[in-house]
Formats: sequence, C-alpha cells, structure tokens
Amino acid sequence: MSTESHTTEASLSARMPHGGLSQPATARPLTAEQRQRLADAAWAEEDPQVIASYPGEFVVPYGRRIVAHGRDVQAVLNEATAKTGRKIEELVVVGIDSPLSDVPH
Repeated sequence: MSTESHTTEASLSARMPHGGLSQPATARPLTAEQRQRLADAAWAEEDPQVIASYPGEFVVPYGRRIVAHGRDVQAVLNEATAKTGRKIEELVVVGIDSPLSDVPH
C-alpha cells in the first residue's frame, strides 16, 4: 500500500466513529400504506387483465384499480394525483411489458 493511499484511509478513519466502520442501517417495518402500495404493484404486474389491457404502458394501481395509464410517465402520475388526491411520492408506477416489444422488426 502506498503512503498516499494509507494517509487517505487514515484520515478518513480519524473522522469516522468506530475506526472507519459505519453503523449498520436499521430497518423499520413498513407502514400499512407502504404494504398496500407493494401489494397493488404486485397485483398490477401479475394480473392477466391488466397485462392484456395496458401492454407497453405505465400504470398506477391504487386500491386494486388502475387509476391512470399511458406512455408518458409524468402525465400518468399527474392524472393519478388528480384522481386520488395523493402526492406523487405516495403512488406507485408499474411498467407493463409489451410481449411484442422484444420481437425484432
């Protein structure tokens, strides 16, 4: 190890507690709303009717309903916030694959 590298590591260690080791992140349990968003996203990704209805689009599932969809993610989010009264960060966006999008033209 070069002196320059050693000096850099030593100076970083001196500034960090516990000899340069950071504290492990603590996980917090998900809230009921966060669990619901994850469940809505999983539903939208797997539901055959959603997949068939919105191929190649972004969808916003909310309460097991698609509240907005389209190809422009920002427009989809704006529509979803207007319909649900929720903030953008409280919504989940799911991209629905188009089965034909992977086929070469």
